[in-house]
Amino acid sequence: LVDIYNQIQEAEKYGSRAAVTGITWKERGPNNIGGRTRSIIFDLKDTTKKRVYAASVGGGLFRCNNIDSTIPTWNKINDFFSNLAITTIAQNPTNPDTIYFGTGEGFFNADAIGGAGVWRTANNGLTWTQLPSIMNGSVPFRINRMAVTKQGVVYAATNLGLYKSINGGNTWITELRTTGTVPTVGSNNGFDVKVAMNGDVYYACNAQVWKNTKATGLWSNVSPPGSFNRIEIACAPSDSNFVY
Repeated sequence: LVDIYNQIQEAEKYGSRAAVTGITWKERGPNNIGGRTRSIIFDLKDTTKKRVYAASVGGGLFRCNNIDSTIPTWNKINDFFSNLAITTIAQNPTNPDTIYFGTGEGFFNADAIGGAGVWRTANNGLTWTQLPSIMNGSVPFRINRMAVTKQGVVYAATNLGLYKSINGGNTWITELRTTGTVPTVGSNNGFDVKVAMNGDVYYACNAQVWKNTKATGLWSNVSPPGSFNRIEIACAPSDSNFVY
């Protein structure tokens, strides 16, 4: 009854919404494994666009080499990682052999699984290494999102703020936090970080959105008016002026 009530409230608030035309969704499996898929990427090294990595917040990392098949086949990469709460995957767009994943749930659910930092592969997923990932003197409890620029710079939105690495995740630089010499943000709990086509970087934390302009390297608060939380960002691939 509560669910039905909420649906009615949504319909009254926003009105009826027709389905988007010209788009057909197909379930891609697997349908026999429980868990929540928090992050998914198409492998940039696969020119056929059939290889997909998917991360479960409680079940580790999986790969599919035939996503277009009638019944796609998913294989676990490794179920002996010291932490299986994989929440984000990011691939180097210039060197696709290098892929990162971050661990730890950070969206306030009561059964959230803690993280243990960042892992990296330099051979397109064959082997993975846990990185030191020391940020502000400790390993973040949760890493909600990661992004990699065309220059190989890695960003991590964590519960300790936003961090940047210019050496493949071996060491990290503080970019945005609530205190310190860096620009001050309203919350250390970083929800999302994305890189636009022109190299600008966008970061969301609690009720704020920040932008780093590539031309200047400076951060500015570009938060829209209103009250909101748990922000996800998308940059239009066709025009860097459009951000959602």
